[in-house]
Amino acid sequence: MKEARGFISNNYDKNITVEDVADSVCLSSSYLSHLFREKLNCTVNNYITRVRIEKSIELMSMRELSIQEISKKVGFNSQSYFTKIFKRYIGVTPVIYRNKFK
Repeated sequence: MKEARGFISNNYDKNITVEDVADSVCLSSSYLSHLFREKLNCTVNNYITRVRIEKSIELMSMRELSIQEISKKVGFNSQSYFTKIFKRYIGVTPVIYRNKFK
């Protein structure tokens, strides 16, 4: 698990899949998924998304970066999708979060 989480932390900005993570730790994707559900109570994809959202929050303090640039830096291909997912996890849009909390 530690190695899988490390792989995600080092590659969250890329288009990584469950299979990529599983390959990095020499496990099958189904067994890795089982471990994530058992140990972290979430799916691998949910964990990847959570890491991306946490990293985006860290980048919010860099005012010179636009929300679009932040979304790209944390591995989202679309700013609108990033905004949708950010709001789902945090409860407000990235713009509102940045203006209110940073």
